Amino acid sequence: MIWLHYVGGFYTPQKFLTEAKKFGVSRRVAPNVARFMSYGDVIKLLDWNNGQPLLFAEFVISGISMDAEISEQLAPELIKEDKARLVSQGGDTVIRECGSYVTSATYQVDIGLGEVVEKANEIAARLDIKPNYMLTGRLSCIHNPPIVMDPPPQFSRGFIKTFEPVRNEHDQTVQGVIGYDKRTRKQRDDLSSRLPDL
Repeated sequence: MIWLHYVGGFYTPQKFLTEAKKFGVSRRVAPNVARFMSYGDVIKLLDWNNGQPLLFAEFVISGISMDAEISEQLAPELIKEDKARLVSQGGDTVIRECGSYVTSATYQVDIGLGEVVEKANEIAARLDIKPNYMLTGRLSCIHNPPIVMDPPPQFSRGFIKTFEPVRNEHDQTVQGVIGYDKRTRKQRDDLSSRLPDL
């Protein structure tokens, strides 16, 4: 599946690309949308550009990040079913324009993204917490110059499904994040100062 997604807020396309080349792509996604996505789906990244949308880059979904409280219960369930294995203990501090967090463990999984989200939603309900998900992946294409979208897709803060099928080689990971601190102020804070000490 191919999805369209507008990037804005604290980002310009150049600032987004610089960060994505360093850390990979991470985009917040609503739980009710994430469960209809798949590892390997392509996300086309758009800049609104005063009402004339420009396609400036693309990435492939290869992972999903979630609150560590959820991933720490999800991972053992999947490992017990022989559907996940640990690939990293985490512990990295990530400072992005949109917020900051510390990574916890990352797992390679052998189930689809929709199934991961369904199981994570069940755990979140048991824990009585609202789940936060971020799609992750690496840039697969940079359009330089950007491509004018004609006709222009309607603006949305979420993800717009296009129903175009894709086939990609991809990873399938789940990663926990600790102390996600979303940027809310126009002036940039030292987001690392509010991260938990581990």
